[in-house]
Amino acid sequence: MKVKPLYAFAAIVMLTLGALLFIWKSNDHLECEETIVRTTDAAGNPVVEKQHICREQFSI
Repeated sequence: MKVKPLYAFAAIVMLTLGALLFIWKSNDHLECEETIVRTTDAAGNPVVEKQHICREQFSI
């Protein structure tokens, strides 16, 4: 039994779109926030430090 190329292409497209949709919906990186801490060093220069705070379980 041969598979028609059109059906194979449609299956590949559907699987790819399904995988992309799964990755987009299960993205827990949206729970991250970025805070900015402004301090001065010993010489009196302003120092800006960005901190990336995440509450995600897994980081791939």
